[in-house]
Amino acid sequence: MAVAAVSRMLAPDDVSPRRRRSRARSSASANPPTTPPAPPVTAADAPEPVRKLLKSYEPKALRWSIPGHRYEIVVAVLTRGNDQAKQWLWSALSRDQARKLVRKFRGAGCAEPARVLLRRQLKLSKIDVPTRPYLGFAEGECK
Repeated sequence: MAVAAVSRMLAPDDVSPRRRRSRARSSASANPPTTPPAPPVTAADAPEPVRKLLKSYEPKALRWSIPGHRYEIVVAVLTRGNDQAKQWLWSALSRDQARKLVRKFRGAGCAEPARVLLRRQLKLSKIDVPTRPYLGFAEGECK
């Protein structure tokens, strides 16, 4: 098709108001608005890969609305979770919200290797998540 013909077809000036409304209705019905998933109430509402990471907790006792509980879930998913768990996390929480949460708790309860993962994944600094003495392997060394 020639460029002129395509531009005539797409030109909004040539389309009648009735045709414009019809196009809008048909595209709206073809693509219904999606509502974002509701945040989980407890860890029991999370998918199986996330619940497996939290096996030392009672899932119904971890409440998403409590920042400390939410922090435990976020750290478990980011440090030990698979792709499915991380995908769920990003659908429930934005990266910016996760960054603020981890920054607020400053990596509490995490050994240095987990802190390195958190810093790397959330693009945080050592000021946000301070280093912690670690007597394990140096970075880059293997068992």
